[in-house]
Amino acid sequence: MSAKRTERLRVLIADDHQVVREQLATLLNAEEDLQVVGLAPDGAGALDQAKALMPDVLILDQNMPGLLSGLDVIRALRHAQLATRVVMYTMATEVCDAARAAGAAACISKDAPYDMILDAVRAAGAFSLARPVGGQSREPGGGRPERGSTAARVLVVDDDAGIRDVLSEALLGVGFEVTSAANGEDALRECARGDPDVIVVDLLMPVMGGRAFLQAYRRRSLARAKVVMLSALPSAAQIAQELGCDAGYSKPFDLDELVATVYALGIRG
Repeated sequence: MSAKRTERLRVLIADDHQVVREQLATLLNAEEDLQVVGLAPDGAGALDQAKALMPDVLILDQNMPGLLSGLDVIRALRHAQLATRVVMYTMATEVCDAARAAGAAACISKDAPYDMILDAVRAAGAFSLARPVGGQSREPGGGRPERGSTAARVLVVDDDAGIRDVLSEALLGVGFEVTSAANGEDALRECARGDPDVIVVDLLMPVMGGRAFLQAYRRRSLARAKVVMLSALPSAAQIAQELGCDAGYSKPFDLDELVATVYALGIRG
């Protein structure tokens, strides 16, 4: 069990709309583990305050007045080697791929539920999974997860292509049939093609996150899959329990342990 954080996560908010800045500040300051330490109306102000205040997280709009866009700020922070993690918060979601490529931990639409920005702020900077050393795969428990003559099917849902690839490769190595999706909407389409036996799903994703996906999936008459929830939040196991999942893992996670859990669920399912 992770130790409870004793210090509040320090957050800087950069947005050209005063109402947005103040509303976010009020909402975040109401959380016992978050503290807004600064507000900036443009990219230059965001960069200056980030250097001066060294916040843990910067919530950053893309389109702001002045010479620096949100993407410019992210690149400048990386160039300056600042440890501040960035959550892009914008209506211009077409920049999300570029934001992540530039180093943003997450990119959230301004019309997303408030819980999503909270999850993103708390999880910022933790979206990484080191590839295992060596390429050998193992079969936990000494068998293959099969139902009769058909291999059990696993759907891996995560917006991080590296995580999808690592998990898919590991699960294929122990005998699963594996498909993957980058968000909840794509995952629902995969389920419509054929219901999986186990779903490994990330909590925070663009387009449709893990919570919304599970709600939509469970409305289907054929929904029967075991579910493993992934989250960059340290309380992943508790979140998984609240959402009725069979297991929950915080990122970064032990790959062997996760595969063993999926294997056990696939055998029992």
